[in-house]
Amino acid sequence: MRPWMRYGWLILIVFLIIASLLGCSPGDDPYRQLRNELRHQVPHKFSLTRWVVVALIDQIRPSFVLRDPLRDLSPQERVARVEEFFVLVEQVRDWQIKQEENEAKRGILQQERIQGRKAELGNKVEKILQEQVRGILRAQGVHHPWFGTLPLKIFFPPLVVEIDPAPHILVISPRERIIPLAQILLQPDIDWQIIEELENQLEDKFNVSAAVTDRLTGLATFPVLIADDRDLRTAIRTIADEWTHHFLFFTPLGRALAFDFYNFDLRVVNETIACIVAEEITDLVIGKYYRHIIDEQEIRAQNERADKFHSELRKIKKVVDEYLAQGKIYEAERLMEDSRIDLLEKGFYVRRLNQAYLARWIPYPMVSVNPLAERVKEIREQSQDLGEFLQRMSKTRTPRDLERGVE
Repeated sequence: MRPWMRYGWLILIVFLIIASLLGCSPGDDPYRQLRNELRHQVPHKFSLTRWVVVALIDQIRPSFVLRDPLRDLSPQERVARVEEFFVLVEQVRDWQIKQEENEAKRGILQQERIQGRKAELGNKVEKILQEQVRGILRAQGVHHPWFGTLPLKIFFPPLVVEIDPAPHILVISPRERIIPLAQILLQPDIDWQIIEELENQLEDKFNVSAAVTDRLTGLATFPVLIADDRDLRTAIRTIADEWTHHFLFFTPLGRALAFDFYNFDLRVVNETIACIVAEEITDLVIGKYYRHIIDEQEIRAQNERADKFHSELRKIKKVVDEYLAQGKIYEAERLMEDSRIDLLEKGFYVRRLNQAYLARWIPYPMVSVNPLAERVKEIREQSQDLGEFLQRMSKTRTPRDLERGVE
């Protein structure tokens, strides 16, 4: 089969995934006009379509060379290449910190060599990780979204990974309530001073709450975008998480979210499913291939610290919601700033804590305690493996189906 024929079917998936990411607002959306104005006013936007096209070309180009770049690598050598790549990622990150502190002028040549070797390994590492994650998914009985109607054990949607600088995300929320009324991707190399000026300008002009997060860990684009500055465990988890969103798109629940992206209940259910799959797949991949380089004690300490931070956010959000329900916007914003300083004293740095910051995280089960999220977790506990869990979830059409139970 010719390479262009082999990859021709990817075009459809690309358009479907972009539609899933962008979503459409429902007809009765009260924030539609404001959302459209915001998108036109924001500079430094990250072009998702352009990135997808370039990434696809990068993925397809090697297929025109008949030689498989991984063919001569043994399983042990593949693991070694991945280990080396993420050691280089850590070295790059350390160098960038020193550069910000003006301590790295003499290491520029060495840094260029590190970056060159990292780029050389990148394509192979992408293919190795996608093969490893795909293999574990299949071992868990996960093949495609059409359980019961397609007996063939084909793997769909395909898992394709591109490691690249990830964008920031600008979140806009009304001041009177905590909801993500707009989420806009920004260029990965945008300066933080420009970010703060942008946030302030939007808040002053539109009377909203604005917050830009650190660079994302990844995006459910096609190929899956994985940030090039994260550790191995985070990379594996992000691959599994974002692919699960691809999988869910081809279920009734996922398609509903694609055309109603700001439906909070739909987002909670989708994010909870993806988080469950990602955590389990990550543990299985690490256990099979990389246990010898993972410090389990350090991972537990990181998880405990993350749990403590998320617990603090839940407490803050609960009080803020109470203030906002009473129309006490000023009091809520003063509380959030006081809480930000308190978090800093506890060792948790949050650059900007406001309605938009909280709106960014509330659909995620680690931050938001939600009955729908708890019901999804119950269904996982009642399922034999991830395959059975996703099979049950694929029959869900609306969040209300969860309340009635999924057979």
